[in-house]
Amino acid sequence: MNYQDPAPPTVAEPVASSAGPTPAKMRRAVLWALLIAVLVIGAVVGFDLFRKQMMASFFASQAPPPVTVSYETVTTASVAQTLSAIGSIAAVHQVMISPETAGSVTAIAFVAGQPVKAGDLIVQLNDATERAELDGFRAQQKLAEVALQRAR
Repeated sequence: MNYQDPAPPTVAEPVASSAGPTPAKMRRAVLWALLIAVLVIGAVVGFDLFRKQMMASFFASQAPPPVTVSYETVTTASVAQTLSAIGSIAAVHQVMISPETAGSVTAIAFVAGQPVKAGDLIVQLNDATERAELDGFRAQQKLAEVALQRAR
């Protein structure tokens, strides 16, 4: 095997570089950047205008659906004077009834919704205690009358 070593690598001499790019290169780079920016902005604006134009032409070509129309031949007929509905009613004038004395109710002498007049019996309270007191006062009255008769 015959093997030859390649030539030893040569070392290139360092190139002296300046501190930054030259003004001509900078101007050229700025012009390219401006050209690219103008092209991108133009493409975006142009696409937006194209999109608006296509949408307008699409909607202009779409016709609204036809309106459904129904009709009826006019005839003479009677109309009902009543109306069935669900709801609630409230009285315009209300009266709150409260007893002058406390007690338990033993009887209700009217039907709800029935008109009543002044002096009508509406409810009967448990008056057993008052009746007992009345009987006691009547007995005292008789005793006093007898005592008066004896004193004469």
